[in-house]
Amino acid sequence: MKSTNLYNRIQIGIIGVLLIAICTVYSLQFAFLFAIIWTLCAIEVGQILNRIHRHKHTSAQVLIWILFSLLLSFILSISYYYIHECASSPYTSFIPPILPILCLVLLLILWLFSVSQLFFHVQKKPVFYTGAIYLAIPFTLTILIRFFYGWEYIALLFLGTWSMDIFSYIFGMTLGKHKIAPTLSPKKSWEGFIGGSIGSMVCFLLFFYFLIPHPITVATWIFSLLLPIISFFGDLFQSKLKRLAQVKDSGNILQGHGGVWDRFDGLLFYALGFGFYLLVVFP
Repeated sequence: MKSTNLYNRIQIGIIGVLLIAICTVYSLQFAFLFAIIWTLCAIEVGQILNRIHRHKHTSAQVLIWILFSLLLSFILSISYYYIHECASSPYTSFIPPILPILCLVLLLILWLFSVSQLFFHVQKKPVFYTGAIYLAIPFTLTILIRFFYGWEYIALLFLGTWSMDIFSYIFGMTLGKHKIAPTLSPKKSWEGFIGGSIGSMVCFLLFFYFLIPHPITVATWIFSLLLPIISFFGDLFQSKLKRLAQVKDSGNILQGHGGVWDRFDGLLFYALGFGFYLLVVFP
């Protein structure tokens, strides 16, 4: 039985990586794929919150969630586009340059607020709407990174996230003895966290050196270590919500992998930090 589950896990993992890799080459296909992934994650997050709140949210609440997500995505996209493409255009000279930057900062604050509400006050029913913020901003940033920076940077984003998961698993399974948060996620250890962070940092810097047409700066070194740490908090964040909902997996779409949200919980945190890192270093 275990060997069958492992085979399914490897098979689905390979198919998923190939699908994402192929779509990464083409920006529109990538945006379409991640719109689907975003939708599937939203369904799973909504189901988790349904279980926690012990009732099914109404169609009107779901509609508000969708409209709010689209609004956040629109504001983020316009701000990102202005910073990259329109700052020197005479047609946008009437817009203060600080405005899109201010919008991005406010969206970051709003996202941090949503995560804190979901983590500390998730049992309050109005928190349902903050789930839209939690998903919309990182997924929109991921799509924008592909459009404005190219496939190399998306590959760097995935490499940093996946290497964190892989090395955390290897070091955790072989050396893991000291648990980080046994009540939230019993399998996560300090050894796995440290090994995963270092492994992710090394992979990030190596890929950056060979494929990114920019020198490695002090900021790159700092973010290469900070981003996997941020990603780890994404795993813990999801673990708490699943524990409160009393479920092991966020969904049953991917055999052996749990739900779609299970595969992208760390990436949501990583993508947010990575997107703002790119704006700071390569605006």
